[in-house]
Amino acid sequence: MIARSLLLATVLSGPALFAAPFDTTQVAEDTKWLAHLDVDRLKSSSLGQYLIETVKAAIPKQEGSAISLNSDAVIAEIHSITAYGLSFDESAQNQSVLVLQTGPKAQAIIDGYLASMEGSNDANAPFKVLADKKFRTYLVGGEVHMTFPRKDLIIVSKDFVQVEKAMNVIEGRAPRISKKSPLLAPNSGQGFFFVASANGLDHIKDIPPQARILQKATGLQLALGEANGKVMTRLSLSTSDAESSNQLRRIIDGMIALVSLAQMENESLNKLTQSITVEETETNVALSLSYPAEDVKALLKAAMTPRSQSSRSASAGSSGSRTASAEVEVSDAVGGSVLKVANVDARSDNGNLARNATDGNPETYWGSVGRQQWIRCELDSNSLVREVKIAWYKPSERANKFSIQSSNDGVQWKTLVTRTSSTTLAGAESYNIPDTATRWVRIQCNGSSQNSLNTISELTFLGEPRYTAPVAAPAAVEAAAPPAK
Repeated sequence: MIARSLLLATVLSGPALFAAPFDTTQVAEDTKWLAHLDVDRLKSSSLGQYLIETVKAAIPKQEGSAISLNSDAVIAEIHSITAYGLSFDESAQNQSVLVLQTGPKAQAIIDGYLASMEGSNDANAPFKVLADKKFRTYLVGGEVHMTFPRKDLIIVSKDFVQVEKAMNVIEGRAPRISKKSPLLAPNSGQGFFFVASANGLDHIKDIPPQARILQKATGLQLALGEANGKVMTRLSLSTSDAESSNQLRRIIDGMIALVSLAQMENESLNKLTQSITVEETETNVALSLSYPAEDVKALLKAAMTPRSQSSRSASAGSSGSRTASAEVEVSDAVGGSVLKVANVDARSDNGNLARNATDGNPETYWGSVGRQQWIRCELDSNSLVREVKIAWYKPSERANKFSIQSSNDGVQWKTLVTRTSSTTLAGAESYNIPDTATRWVRIQCNGSSQNSLNTISELTFLGEPRYTAPVAAPAAVEAAAPPAK
């Protein structure tokens, strides 16, 4: 399992634009894919520090054991990790190698740990020495072979034959990868800590349906890093000719458009999608994005948090904020009085102004082009909003992707519901929302099933005007004051 996890994680991370320190003398000539992680550079980045702390926290404690490896000491000794493989087929796992550049203490740490384990007679020790090998070889987790060609270098592979071949490459007895290899594309920028590449993707058989786009490319290169507080990613796909590049570019543009039209309540994900840029040349299509590191960490934290835990946190946060904000969900009814709109504006328009959506004339409409376009309404008074009616312009021609949001100040917004409009209803379509005490309501639009055009003929809000949110009763006094003497 250890080998499978390490090698699979490396392959899935992507295969290179190359960051230092990378040593071509450690990689075999017939390599098909290659990945390199500059651990020192990773450790110096805020994203790397977050990932390392997350991994350390996930390592189970060895309760009841007097012996354990010091994770901080191990991490401090690792300077870079290079992985390469000789195949893409079902035997790829047995034809892959990890080469770790370490400090001088790595072998001493492992040998000291082994010596301690021998004294404890622990049958579950993760490291064992194989006595039948011609050079000192460790068996890790019962399936991974590991050896030290020298004190600052480690070779790891599931197959001992690959360990021997890697030893021959490092010691100069077997051919090494050429510095002109297409796997070693030059680094196009600074700050990358992970770089990877692969060639011959168009010859891979049995590609999963979700990865079929790779068959349009002959090679793949990925770089990941951090600079100036932002995480940078560059994915480059090599092609055989200009026609293939153009076709691949259209596929990628279509995929990005589909993602942008998805019903995503998380605005950070929408923002991440919007940050993607695509470039095309005759033999290459490249995607780049730059995103704040703090936002990336927040996305990772959300992705790794169990849904039940995040729901409890959200509930706790909601209940804790009710006394501090007028935006309070109290029930989930529908209908009520028509709420008067005092002001209306929009992020942008195509000549059809925002006021057209509240003028009572179904023949006029607000129009805007693009993702995350919005029309914002300030109600005449603080109100309890229960229902929103939207009359879409030409509703039968396209399904509109949108979210309904509320705000206590017109600046900070909360998504109440995310929906797709019907194409079978004529006139206004009604949307029930959690009953929300608010002054501002915003419709955030993400284009339609046909294009990126957003159009609304009329907006109507139903609920209770001049609403005052109930104030929580003060906590009861736990004990009466003692009588005066």
